[in-house]
Amino acid sequence: MMKNEKNTRILRGIVYSLLFITLPAFITVCVEFIQIKNVGETIEWISGHTYQLLLGYIFVLLTFVILYIAFSRLWVAMLGTSLLFISFALINHYKLIYRGDPLMPWDLMLQKEAGNIFQYLDISVDKEIALVVVSIILIIIATAFIKPFKLRWQHRALGITISVILATLVMKNTYLNSENIEKMGIQDVFWNQTRNYEINGFITGFGMNIKNAIIKPPATYSKNKVDDIIDEYMDAVPVFAAKGNELRPNIIMLMNEALWDPTLLDNVTYSKDPIPTINKIREEGTSGWLLVPGYGGGTSNTEFEILTGNSMSFLPTGSMAYQQYVKGPLDSMASFLKNKGYSTIAIHPYEKWFWDRDEVYPYLGFEEFISDEDFVDPHIRGEFISDMEASQEIIRQYEKRQNKPFFNYTVTMQNHGPYNDNRYGDDTIKVKGNNLSKESIEILQTYAEGVKDADDALKYLIDYFESVKEPTIIVMFGDHLPMLGHDYSVYKEAGFVSEKGTSLEDNKNLHLTPLLVWDNYQDKQEDIGIINASYLGAYVMEYANMEKPMYFNFLYKLYEELPPYIKEVIIQEDGKTLERLPKEEEIIRQKHWMLQYDLMFGKNHGKDALFTD
Repeated sequence: MMKNEKNTRILRGIVYSLLFITLPAFITVCVEFIQIKNVGETIEWISGHTYQLLLGYIFVLLTFVILYIAFSRLWVAMLGTSLLFISFALINHYKLIYRGDPLMPWDLMLQKEAGNIFQYLDISVDKEIALVVVSIILIIIATAFIKPFKLRWQHRALGITISVILATLVMKNTYLNSENIEKMGIQDVFWNQTRNYEINGFITGFGMNIKNAIIKPPATYSKNKVDDIIDEYMDAVPVFAAKGNELRPNIIMLMNEALWDPTLLDNVTYSKDPIPTINKIREEGTSGWLLVPGYGGGTSNTEFEILTGNSMSFLPTGSMAYQQYVKGPLDSMASFLKNKGYSTIAIHPYEKWFWDRDEVYPYLGFEEFISDEDFVDPHIRGEFISDMEASQEIIRQYEKRQNKPFFNYTVTMQNHGPYNDNRYGDDTIKVKGNNLSKESIEILQTYAEGVKDADDALKYLIDYFESVKEPTIIVMFGDHLPMLGHDYSVYKEAGFVSEKGTSLEDNKNLHLTPLLVWDNYQDKQEDIGIINASYLGAYVMEYANMEKPMYFNFLYKLYEELPPYIKEVIIQEDGKTLERLPKEEEIIRQKHWMLQYDLMFGKNHGKDALFTD
């Protein structure tokens, strides 16, 4: 009898050992399969990325062990570990589809924004993902019938302590240690996170980004270095009229939600031009392309770049500047103009808490923020307050100001995606395309209708200010490209991007939005070309021949010296793309990071020189 009991215990020990090895391994493989979405490619990735898989497996295993020791139930360990890692993998899967970038550690701070966005998305479940989820559920049910080992509380406490220490040591010596990661043959492709996750897998890609949540100063950061850069570019400051005599035009910056030119899609025709006003300005006035930091979302990051002149390229990929970094006063175009006597008003016809605008706008120097709750009986077009209503609100605020020049930054909402909801009913613009599916045609028709409304709202604004005697500049641009279908489907069908949508050329095409500059007192006609969003404020003030803060003078010089760039791609003068800047140009770019770090995270050595007259 005793021999049988001993054999039974040995057998149970073997079974448990096998389960402790295989169940976390199964979860790890499922996580990577959800990202790759193909059995053959998953097997190929596993065979060629041993260390990446092993690192991910270690953390799944340790999580599994900790949960088992804590509850002494295999099914609880399986359930808890699966919920943690599989849910993250699913969020990453859908974020890649809808936004084009993977889940990052700092995304976990944005639960409220994410929940608000996801309610508008059409979430479909692939059969492969459904199979993974069902398989895990069946395994959880099966493990519920396995008799547990009983552990004393002392053994539990010791086991959890050892597991946590092991996890900490592994994290410290791998994900947080670039040298050790490189010795393992793992390349941290930090400048292209989509590619980073493709190469290194979701768990290891996510883990390596934990260290990027810590903003490190430039290697040579000091007061002397900041002063040297300021002295170097001081000669670039133009000479203006005597203080008080310079022109102070009204400046209206209209960031239109997902504004893009759908006629750029090849082999797609429209029953009428969706953007006649925009095209007229392109022919007769000043226009170009804005290189923005995000695709399909991240509106506030484009806003952050334009208003502050700071660049998301120096911040961790996927981070949201407003929520993470703007926790107190930060000099901007708004604060500078406010100090020069401007009335500074921000308008966004949506909930004021979104992207923490209600907290951030005062920090940036806006005197007033008009959100959806301030609109009285607004006109709703589709799901949101219309672009025409936003233009009318700009005019209402302009007429209310008290003999001050007017600076306004408006962010519209009407044309927010997704676009498969037929929100406008009978569309006035019909779309045809040889290679487009029925769903893609419906998406494009809804989007084109919204773009037409944006164009009409711009014309309404221009018509009003043409009759205004005060010099006025209107700048209109898109915050990011629209998310047209799942996984770039409309763009792919139209041949606008490649099948993967991640090449350098794709990154260029998916980050360029229309830029228009109109005024009622000059006769300027200029092709701006491509300009970084972080340089736009400097460009607008140069266009107006206004006195700029020293920081914006510096940025304007960079606009003249450097090719347009974001973290994902550099665009040369001939339109060709690069992954990294040449060494000489990178040295110049790092001067921007030195000043940006000083203003955002450092000791503000250059603050007075950079943002006073």
